[in-house]
Amino acid sequence: PQLPICAFCSVCNLDGWFGIPRLQSKESERPEEPPNLFECTVCLEIIHPACAEKTSGLGKINSELCNSWECGKCANSGFGTAPSRIRKRKLSEEEEDNMMMSEDS
Repeated sequence: PQLPICAFCSVCNLDGWFGIPRLQSKESERPEEPPNLFECTVCLEIIHPACAEKTSGLGKINSELCNSWECGKCANSGFGTAPSRIRKRKLSEEEEDNMMMSEDS
């Protein structure tokens, strides 16, 4: 999924093509090139990488989702990305399985 054409940067308030955001309508034509905006998968902030670099630092781009990353704030805060949460969940499930096995013995 792509960000809507009316999405804008939370720092400079410009759209993904560095223009004034416009309302999306049936007549709105989406520019050929993708927007230069990224949405954080943790805090959901939408920001230009150049604006992020000036404020909170660059994030980690998610190559699996277009215009998606973990922003610098979240990457440096220790909140972590979904894969690390999945890994922790998997570890706790393995620990639970090990506890059940030891109870059965």
